Amino acid sequence: MKTLNYEINELFLIGSKLLNSKIESEIIIRDSLNITKEEFYLSLRNKIDYSDYENIIKKFNLRKNGYPLSYITNKKYFLDYEFIVNEGVFIPRFETEEIVYNFIKKFSKFKNSLDICCGTGVIGISLILNNLTDKCTFVDISDKAIYNTFLNLKKFNIDKNRYEIIKSDMFKNLKSKYDLIISNPPYIKILEYDNLPKDVKIEPKEALISGFDGLNHIKILINESKNFLNKGGILIFEFEKEQLKHFEDKLINFKIIQIIKTYSDNILGIMLEKLWYNF
Repeated sequence: MKTLNYEINELFLIGSKLLNSKIESEIIIRDSLNITKEEFYLSLRNKIDYSDYENIIKKFNLRKNGYPLSYITNKKYFLDYEFIVNEGVFIPRFETEEIVYNFIKKFSKFKNSLDICCGTGVIGISLILNNLTDKCTFVDISDKAIYNTFLNLKKFNIDKNRYEIIKSDMFKNLKSKYDLIISNPPYIKILEYDNLPKDVKIEPKEALISGFDGLNHIKILINESKNFLNKGGILIFEFEKEQLKHFEDKLINFKIIQIIKTYSDNILGIMLEKLWYNF
C-alpha cells in the first residue's frame, strides 16, 4: 500500500495550523482513522497511508472553507451520547444541551412526550435514554430530519413501543395529548440570516428562520400547546433572550416554572406548566 513520510503527528500539526484549532484537527483525524483519543496519542509516530492522508486533507479543507464539523464527521455529542448528524439536518447546539440537562435534573418521569421540530432527535432520545419519559413522539416537517431521527433511534436500540415518528408542519398532523412538549424551534429573524456565520448558513434555512421577528414557531408552540398538553403538562422551549418581552403576554394559559440560562448570554430556555383552566 502506498505510504507517505508523514506521521500522524505531522498531519495533526498541518490540521491545527490550517484550522487554527488543535481540537478540530484531532477530531477529524480520529474520526477518519476510527481511533479513540487514547489510540490517537499512542500512535502519533505512526505513518499515514496515502488514501487516509488524502481523505483527511480533504476534510481539513472542507472545514477551513466553512463546512460544519458535524457534517464532516456525521457525529455530534449531546449529554455524553454520540448521535448521528446527516447533512441537511439542524446540528444540535451546546445551549440546547444545557437546557435539557437542567430539565432532566428538575423532573422525574413523564408518561408521554412530544419532541417537536426534532431535527436529529437528540432531545427526545436523551429523555428516553435518561428514563424521563415512557414514550416520545418525534415531529418534524423535514424528510431528512425524520430519517436522521429514525437512524438515531436505531443506533440506540430504542424499543418501537417507546417512540412514534410523525412528519408534520408543527401540530397539523397531531391528534394526541402529551404530558410534556419540548422543542428547539427555529427562532432567527429573517433580517439576521445574512449575518450568520458561514458554517451555520450551510445548515437548512427552514430550521433556523422563523419569520420577520423570529417568533412564528414560538407563537404556534404557545398557542397550540395548550390544546395538546394534558392538564398540568409541561412546555419547554429555547429562544433568544430579547424575544421574551415579545411573547410573555401570550403565556396566559401557563405558569412560568423557570427561565434557564445557558453559557451563551443570548440563548435561554423556558419551562412552563399548563394551568388547570384555559382562557
